[in-house]
Amino acid sequence: MNRTGFSLVELIVYIGLLVAVVGLITQLTGQLLTVLRTTEATEAVIGSTRNAMDVIAQEIRHSDSVYTPTSLFAATNGQLSLETLRDAPDGETVTYVDIYVDSGALYLKREGETAERLTAAGVTVTQFELMHLNQLSIPAVRISIVATAGSGVTGALRPFTLTSTVALRSYD
Repeated sequence: MNRTGFSLVELIVYIGLLVAVVGLITQLTGQLLTVLRTTEATEAVIGSTRNAMDVIAQEIRHSDSVYTPTSLFAATNGQLSLETLRDAPDGETVTYVDIYVDSGALYLKREGETAERLTAAGVTVTQFELMHLNQLSIPAVRISIVATAGSGVTGALRPFTLTSTVALRSYD
């Protein structure tokens, strides 16, 4: 007698193999999505930190001096205050720019204006350390920013550190 179809044992084996393959695909897809989210978060941290460093460097280059009474050097979350002639309010010859960390975000505040956030919303600045290098013929500032993704990112995301030294070009 020639019967077509599957026996009960064959059907159980096929279903078992199908469940195993679907489980493997589901697990790999989950891992790939985690890697993708981590990569996107890392790129956001790096891009945001570099952008913030570029803005800070530009401000330092165009400043006349570091305003030391309100600057905070050699601290985990320091503050840089710059004295500049650029974009001075009407009737004034000098204005001030402050760069600081507040609640994990890096800000730039010009005198008389609202503070501008330099880092993206998903980026947390854990360290903003400054060193005033005023023993040189041209004063400079060494900046170190340590940032990581905010708390919404799962997975092991290492902090990103960016360090730069910028000289004041407008210095007399």
